[in-house]
Amino acid sequence: MKSPLPLLLRLLAAVLLLAAGAAQAAFVALGPAQSVAQRPNGAQFSLSGGGTLLVEFLDGGIAHVHAVPPGVTPLPTGATLAQTAATGTLTFFDSGDTVYLIQGPLAAVIKKNPLQVTIARADGSVLSADLPGGLWWDNASGTIVALKAAASGERFLGMGLAGGTLDKRGRLLWMKNTDAAAWTSQSNPLYTSTPYWLGQRDGRHYGFFLDNPAAAVFDFDSAGNGGSGQVTIAAFAGTLDYYVLAGPLPADVTRAFGKLTGNTPRPPRWALGYWQSRFGYKSAAEILSLAQTFRQLQIPCDGFFLDLDYMDRWQALSWDPSAFPDPAGFSAQMDQLGFQRVPIVEPLLSRFDRLWPWFQAQDYLLKDAAGQPVITNIFLGDVSWIDFTKTTARDFFTAQLAGFVAGSGVSGIWADLNEPAANSMPHAIYDFDGKPRYDVAARNVFALHETAAFNQALQLARPGYRPFILSRSGFAGVQRHAANWSGDAATSFDALKTSVEMSVSMGLSGQNLFGHDIGGFLGSPSAELFLRWLQFASATPFMRNHANFDTQPREPWRFGDTVSWAARKQIEWRYRLMPYFYSLYAKAESDGVPVLAPTLFHFPADTATATQNGEFMLGASLLLAPVVTEGATTRALRLPAGSAWYDTHTDTRYAGGQTVTVDAPLDRLPTFARAGSIVPMGPVRQYAAQASSDEHLMLDIFADGAGTTGAFTLVEDDGLTLAYRNGQQRSTPLAWSETASAATLGIGPATGSYPAVTRPWWLQVRGWNAAPKAVVADGTTLAQLTNPQAFGPAGGWLYDSTTKRIVIRLPGSQPAASVRIDR
Repeated sequence: MKSPLPLLLRLLAAVLLLAAGAAQAAFVALGPAQSVAQRPNGAQFSLSGGGTLLVEFLDGGIAHVHAVPPGVTPLPTGATLAQTAATGTLTFFDSGDTVYLIQGPLAAVIKKNPLQVTIARADGSVLSADLPGGLWWDNASGTIVALKAAASGERFLGMGLAGGTLDKRGRLLWMKNTDAAAWTSQSNPLYTSTPYWLGQRDGRHYGFFLDNPAAAVFDFDSAGNGGSGQVTIAAFAGTLDYYVLAGPLPADVTRAFGKLTGNTPRPPRWALGYWQSRFGYKSAAEILSLAQTFRQLQIPCDGFFLDLDYMDRWQALSWDPSAFPDPAGFSAQMDQLGFQRVPIVEPLLSRFDRLWPWFQAQDYLLKDAAGQPVITNIFLGDVSWIDFTKTTARDFFTAQLAGFVAGSGVSGIWADLNEPAANSMPHAIYDFDGKPRYDVAARNVFALHETAAFNQALQLARPGYRPFILSRSGFAGVQRHAANWSGDAATSFDALKTSVEMSVSMGLSGQNLFGHDIGGFLGSPSAELFLRWLQFASATPFMRNHANFDTQPREPWRFGDTVSWAARKQIEWRYRLMPYFYSLYAKAESDGVPVLAPTLFHFPADTATATQNGEFMLGASLLLAPVVTEGATTRALRLPAGSAWYDTHTDTRYAGGQTVTVDAPLDRLPTFARAGSIVPMGPVRQYAAQASSDEHLMLDIFADGAGTTGAFTLVEDDGLTLAYRNGQQRSTPLAWSETASAATLGIGPATGSYPAVTRPWWLQVRGWNAAPKAVVADGTTLAQLTNPQAFGPAGGWLYDSTTKRIVIRLPGSQPAASVRIDR
């Protein structure tokens, strides 16, 4: 049979063969199926030539398909967690040329000759369908290919770290972890690989994940693919191992993907603060001076990342004895000021590193076919790469790293250059404990194994505390171990726009702790660009200001009084929002709900949201519209249908389902709240764990008339340890409901054993068109006050007819309450 594979794909395979010095590629079809054996949750097929095909159903609405070419040994990637088989009766029918499987919400149709797999819901709606004879393999290169049908109107959303449109249809994307500085919206490959998309077909959603870490290409019906309704998936080594997630809502899909690859664990609260960093902070004295300036200027900040300058001649796990003579003492001084420290740790050793001979002798480095360490040249000079896929190497480095962390008192680890950053080393061999793989088959999970080791090291060094790792690279599953950021961004408004697009895509891809270098790593931003980028970053899960050594200083006070004031106010907003922000991570950890997501996630019934990637949701309540155009003082955006919206700066109410243009002066991040939302806000703190003399909680509520409802669960714990996993947390349900005559708010009762915080409850109710007839709290009618200074422990309320806001202080500091506002 003549290969139907696109010419581009055949050329790519040929290039890989040339790099490896192998023979000419020759694709052959996998199959046909010669025999089939029923299993309790699926079927196993034997293929002609010796290959196998497994189709099985897993708990949670997940179908698993695994095609193994003849002579290829399947190897685990570490991306997925152990799964349980689907329960219930399996319907199995073999017609002779076709096998039909149905179990729970899923079905599969497997045609034997030519081999063709279709996964569908039990109602017959197709989720994933091979083209006839659409499974191909090349023995020479190891490339395995699936050709799948792309239905008319079908969308392919996400795919991890990617700029450009949210829907990747019409594009070709590489999955090959690459040091990709100065990326653009169309750049690929990039630093991380997440071969997973959220599909949208006929108004319903599904997920598709390829569990193969080899370099891969996804051609989503691009012009090079003929634009003929075809998706081409090609992995250049290994097997075709994929999962289809039934949906049908985006939340169903992300829940299943989290079940499959793991959810982001609850981070330490300090990880959600503002962070300062620079390649060029050269001494402990300089960093301490900057830390003191933050506190003097009252600009909130939770910590500093320490770039290569802290190291002794760039040697692993070392401190420069002159610039950082007392690391533990430095950490103690920073602790007194409320600053965390996160040093960079590279996954490599210089040829001149004191550890290099030992690692070479122990065979702990990536090696070539001759058994010699692979040496590559990067900006650090000649380096070799630690083989984290080898247990003995990983365990040794983990122990060394744990000692380094414990001895110096640092708070977390910054894992950089872990793509690995030598983009071309095709002859590098990764050990995988005696099951070696070449770079083409292994590099995408290098960071996954490294961050798992770093996570273990932090738990050894800081038992009982939540580990924090920031990683430049990763694969699906890295969210279990580490946060990610977008790497070395250019300094431009285009890069800012692409950063928004990347955040939206990553939000769909399982990573709930993700951010960017404010201002762009590679250049010196204007005051306007710096502030616009900082505004955007203040609403992303991870907020860091980081720059290269040859750029102008960019601490927030470096841009003049006007911008510095606006930057401080924006950072303060993030800290006031911490109760809301932090609570989102409880839901992300338990159910995989994205902290930051495209509007599509929360409004799937609004078809226009499928193309909306310049705005995003923070939780289910807040919509952010970053300004990414130089000189702009207004911002146009479409508000999703299905809710009314409030501009939080002006209290202007807008109906959903329309495009609006709002004012966006330089000091404003356009922010909208969904009608009915309850957004808990706290006091301004200089760092996340700082005790406040004004300890309180303000519930910002957006009323919208009879029929409006809203709910939120406030989650509190110590913000630092793992004790919450043993019940040491406090979950307080908040519920808002409106009728024609009144509105009610329920606070609590709380669950969990974490003690209640002693503080007053404040309510700010927006969109209330006339002064209430009465405000009643737990059966007591509160007094109406005439000025804010009159508020006291007895509680009371104040109405502003200009802003149409009610401000209420509840009496005392009770952990639960019931409030009624009469119209």
